[in-house]
Amino acid sequence: MIVTERPAKMLQFSVIVDGIPVEEFRSDGLIISTPTGSTAYAMSAGGGPIVDPKINGFLLVPLAPFMLSSRPPHLISSERNLSIQLDSDKPASLVIDGQYAGELHEKSLITVTESPEPALFINVNKNFFRKVDRKLRTL
Repeated sequence: MIVTERPAKMLQFSVIVDGIPVEEFRSDGLIISTPTGSTAYAMSAGGGPIVDPKINGFLLVPLAPFMLSSRPPHLISSERNLSIQLDSDKPASLVIDGQYAGELHEKSLITVTESPEPALFINVNKNFFRKVDRKLRTL
């Protein structure tokens, strides 16, 4: 996640896929999520879809985007070269899994890649979609 260091100060981002700028927007921050994270903070921030965990990709969810007509969240294949550029001169922080990772400055470029060693989860033979449905109904 990329967030502003000062509350109420918007950041400007460029999304670059395979070396081509595909989106520019202003928002309070940006969530970069795996499919597993799509049902966590990304969804609660209005991030849209519940992503099947068998899909290899990254979900990009702007936090409180400036334009009401902004495009929906992007789901980008992990096979693509994905970069996020901070275009603002305002300081921002990179936060990974809730842990502070570092300070970002204007023109900072974050490259998002799939790990060569994926996280392992215990499979208790529960259907992902039933599990999500049950959790969402009990909130």
